[in-house]
Amino acid sequence: MMYKQLNFTNEGGDNMSKKKEKPFKVIRCMLFDREMTYSDLAKILGLSTPAISKKLSGKSQWKLLELQIMSRKFGKTIDELVS
Repeated sequence: MMYKQLNFTNEGGDNMSKKKEKPFKVIRCMLFDREMTYSDLAKILGLSTPAISKKLSGKSQWKLLELQIMSRKFGKTIDELVS
């Protein structure tokens, strides 16, 4: 799985640390909390499991309709889903 690296600097501009961040953490957490798999989400959205994996890794973009469906399903705003 690919990770996006963020660089943090202190006031002097020196690199303090590098943090790896997974995109779409909220969606991942909601799937985990509901004991849902990528395959389950794929069925809800009418997509393939690899397509879900690409979207959750940031390699592919979500369509507005997909975000709207997840928003209704999970009871979260679109902003909450993509934060």
